[in-house]
Amino acid sequence: MKVTKQFRDFCAGKWMRRSLVAFWAVYFVTYLLLTLHGDYYGPYVAGKTRLKNSGWALRDSYILEPYHARFDRSGFNWAGAIFSPMILLDRLVCHRDKYIAFDHEP
Repeated sequence: MKVTKQFRDFCAGKWMRRSLVAFWAVYFVTYLLLTLHGDYYGPYVAGKTRLKNSGWALRDSYILEPYHARFDRSGFNWAGAIFSPMILLDRLVCHRDKYIAFDHEP
């Protein structure tokens, strides 16, 4: 089967670029909506606070969970898998973990 010059130009041209731009725009806008409707969940074991004599980690933080997109150490769902790069970047830059302040030394 012979591939024509028109077909090659069609695939590598404006149509392909517009499709990629449209895909990434939908991806980012969808994640933005999910994260705006998301919330912090927990408490979650971050490992920063430990029991004095045993070394056991306490549940000491809350982490961001976008709406219906779960992605953490204990598991993930399909939306969490799709948006995992954005979730990790968001937690690193914008929505950092919220740590629980203990009144006394555990």
